Amino acid sequence: MYEFDVSHLFLIDRYNKIIPHLHAMKLSAAMGINRILVLTDMINIPLIIETSDNAKDDNININHRQVIEFN
Repeated sequence: MYEFDVSHLFLIDRYNKIIPHLHAMKLSAAMGINRILVLTDMINIPLIIETSDNAKDDNININHRQVIEFN
């Protein structure tokens, strides 16, 4: 899981390593393009929701795959 820190434009991963500034900007641009494609229905994102049978487990895992189909 990645956390995008807007104030410093650094991408911080789960191991607290700082990924270079340029890579963070590329990721931000890609995320923006994906949002536009989703909003304009140009990309299909099937969502798979998995829940645990354990009553104590409140976590919901959501996996999504982005597939762009060109005709």
